[in-house]
Amino acid sequence: MRVDAENAPVTPGLDPVWLRDVVARALDEDLGGDPGRDLTSEATVPADAVGEAHVVARAPGVVAGLPAVAEVLDQVAARLGVGEKLVRRLRRQTTPPIDA
Repeated sequence: MRVDAENAPVTPGLDPVWLRDVVARALDEDLGGDPGRDLTSEATVPADAVGEAHVVARAPGVVAGLPAVAEVLDQVAARLGVGEKLVRRLRRQTTPPIDA
């Protein structure tokens, strides 16, 4: 366990308020203001297109950043009007599941 300057215990991990703000600012920068859609994607990808992504480790290692992935999923889903049910399903399909 780490301690801060006043010898108070510091909980490891990301501050959820800080993470929420950083993700929101990154999405705002990338997607712009309301309605928050990527113009290039809207111009080149059909609205009914379906995609799938796989994140695959090419060698044994340690997974880091799952709380950030969960926050991005939550915020993108909210911006796109995607229901919580889909986000929960996406989280369960990760190995290990994202519980953040």
